[in-house]
Amino acid sequence: MPTIFELKKSYGADQAKLLTSTFDIAVAAGAIDAELSDEVRANLDAKSDQNVRAAQGFIWGAEARQMIKDKYLELDLELRQAIDIRLEEIEEELRPENASFADFAAAAAAPEDALRIALDMSLSAGDEDGALVAFSAARQRNLEQVVAHAVTIREDWGDLLGEIAEAEAEVDMEPGDKFELLARPTPTAAEIKNGLFSAPQTNANTLGKMQ
Repeated sequence: MPTIFELKKSYGADQAKLLTSTFDIAVAAGAIDAELSDEVRANLDAKSDQNVRAAQGFIWGAEARQMIKDKYLELDLELRQAIDIRLEEIEEELRPENASFADFAAAAAAPEDALRIALDMSLSAGDEDGALVAFSAARQRNLEQVVAHAVTIREDWGDLLGEIAEAEAEVDMEPGDKFELLARPTPTAAEIKNGLFSAPQTNANTLGKMQ
């Protein structure tokens, strides 16, 4: 499974594409053709027709933006679920395969220096389970010096702890608030009418990509 860093990068890239797509809504909205009967349309002058199309474009734009936001929030939820799965995998990798309750109890009661020595001896002897018991106890007891010593010897453990720290990093902003901060607001009917009918081909092309 990808690392937590890779997961965040991948999902972040997908969310960035969604944010970018909100800047296409205004152009695409200009290609919306009002659903009017031929009789009604025939009685509208050019200005009235543009007003109607702009109003309908605004409604479509608001709906399109909400759909993009929903997908953005869905990706955020998927990311959190993927991170939880990865954290379970990490803890499984750091869990001794064959260790007794007595082993854990002894490690929990051992002085810090004794625990570090036990970890060193286990690693030197190729006793992975013994080393993981000592490492687990050091983590649970917040013995930072023992943990730091262990990861200088076993860099792979350090990488796993780095992933855990990344997962536990505080979110700077709720996803919905972040979307509203970075996404383009829904274009108003006036914005659609004033700037978008001048490039109908571009509008239609953009609309086609978004539908």
